[in-house]
Amino acid sequence: MATVLPPAKRSTWFLPADRAASELIEAQVQKAAASAVVDTLLRSWGGALAILNGQRQLVAVNGAYLAAMGSTDPTAALGLRPGETLGCVHAASGPGGCGTARACASCGAAAAVVAASAREVPEERTCALSVLRDGVEQGFFLRVRAAPLDLGGERFTLLTFRDISGEQRRASLERAFFHDLANLVTGLDGAARALPDAARPEEAAAIDDVRTLTERLLRELQVQRTLTSERIGSLQGAVRQVDLAQVADQADRLFRHHPAAVGKSLALVLSEPLPVIESDVDLLQRVLTNLLLNAFEATPPGGTVRLTIEPAGEQVALRTWNAEAIPAAVLPRVFQRYFSTKPGEGRGQGTFISRLFTERFLRGTLTVTSTTEGGTAFELRLPRTQAH
Repeated sequence: MATVLPPAKRSTWFLPADRAASELIEAQVQKAAASAVVDTLLRSWGGALAILNGQRQLVAVNGAYLAAMGSTDPTAALGLRPGETLGCVHAASGPGGCGTARACASCGAAAAVVAASAREVPEERTCALSVLRDGVEQGFFLRVRAAPLDLGGERFTLLTFRDISGEQRRASLERAFFHDLANLVTGLDGAARALPDAARPEEAAAIDDVRTLTERLLRELQVQRTLTSERIGSLQGAVRQVDLAQVADQADRLFRHHPAAVGKSLALVLSEPLPVIESDVDLLQRVLTNLLLNAFEATPPGGTVRLTIEPAGEQVALRTWNAEAIPAAVLPRVFQRYFSTKPGEGRGQGTFISRLFTERFLRGTLTVTSTTEGGTAFELRLPRTQAH
C-alpha cells in the first residue's frame, strides 16, 4: 500500500512572504517622514494614499487611507500590508499574510504593485475587495494605481486607490435593466405585429399606434443602451422617407398630456405642403422631443410653445420657440455636456445629445438664439436627402 504524505507547507501561493525587520521598517518610516515629496503627497492627495517598501509593507499613509481602515492612528498601519490593514478576507487565508493566498494571484492591487515595480512605470488596475466588518462580509470595487518612488536611492511604491463601488453597481444594474427590458420590449413588439387587422377605422388607428409606438420604443431602447455604454460610434442610423407632418403630429400627441405641458399649449406652424425628407425618424423625434421638453419646462402656466417646420432651400428647418430668455451667462454653455442650471444628478445631457445626434447621424445643424425681446428659439436644419 502506498504511503500518503501530508502536503508540503508553503510560505506563499503568490508573492514572497518575507518581511523587513522592525528596525528597517522604523528607518524607512523615518525616511518617508523626512521627505518633502512624501509630506506634500500625504497632505494634498484627495484619495487614499500609502507608501510601500520592497516587501509591500506600509511606511506612510494619509488620512483618507486611515479612514478606509476605520482608524485614526497611523501607527496601526505601519509595517503591515495593504490587505491586512483594509481587512481583506483573503489576507488572513494566506500563509504569509497579504499577497500570499491563492486568491492573491487575481488581486488587482497586487498586480499593479508587481507590474509597477517590474516595469518601473505607473500601473493601474481594478480590484474587487471583500472585507469582514462586524461579522458581515462587504464587497468594494477599487481603482488602484501603483507607481515607483525613489527616496534617497531606495525604491518604494506609491499606492493610491479610489472606491468606485457605486459606479460599478450602477453599471451592473443598468446592464441587467437593459437586458430584461429588451426582452420585454422584443416580446411586446412581436405581439404588436401579430395583432389582427381591425374591422372598424377607430380600432385600426389604435392598432397602428400600438405598432408604431412599440417600434419606436424598441429603437429608443437600443439608442439608450448605446449611449449608456458610451459606444456612440456603434450606433447605426436607419435612414428612410420621413413625413414631417407626421413628425409634427406625433409631437403634438406626445405633449398633449405630458406633465411638463399641463396648462400650456403647443402651436404648430407648418408650411404647406411639407416636404418628405430622408432621415432617421427615431433620432429626429428624439431630438425634437428634447427641444420641446426644454421649451415647455421654461414656459409658465398659460404660456405657449411654438413648433415651426418649413422648407429652407435644399434643407428643411424645424424651430422650437418659447418666450423665456436664456441668461447671457448660460447661453454659451447650452450644448455643453454635464452643464445644467437645474438641480439633481444626471442632468446636462439633453441638448448635448440632441446636437450630437443632429450632426453625426442626421447630418444637420442645431443652433440656438435667445434674447429678452425675442425669446428662445432652437433651430434644427436637416438636408432633404442623405447622400449614400
